[in-house]
Amino acid sequence: MWIDPADSAMTVVEWVARWFRSLDLDPRTIESYRSRLRRHILPKFGDLPLGAITALGVTEWVRELERDGYAPSTGSSQINLLSMLLTDAADERLIPFNPVRRRRRRGRRSRRAVPERIWATPEQTVRIA
Repeated sequence: MWIDPADSAMTVVEWVARWFRSLDLDPRTIESYRSRLRRHILPKFGDLPLGAITALGVTEWVRELERDGYAPSTGSSQINLLSMLLTDAADERLIPFNPVRRRRRRGRRSRRAVPERIWATPEQTVRIA
């Protein structure tokens, strides 16, 4: 699939303005998106061309958010919104693919604490039976 390089040069902030005009969502959802974009995504990526966003760059940005004290859920919600934007940009053939599509990476650690399992001893098992 051929992508016009001029289209990939559209900045994120330009795409966001166009993208918002196409949305048909509850006003509260729109306001939530605007707030998240204004607070987190546009300060980092707004001036970048769509084609300059990389998965590694987004991962590093999310780690920065976490180091700054934001909860992992904040980073996750930002990635979800950014991924929606980039998926729609790919659908419009502004970029060849969404570099931030959600995928499980090899070696990724779980953030949930795993409770210790307590097992019955053989003697306890015999007494129960």
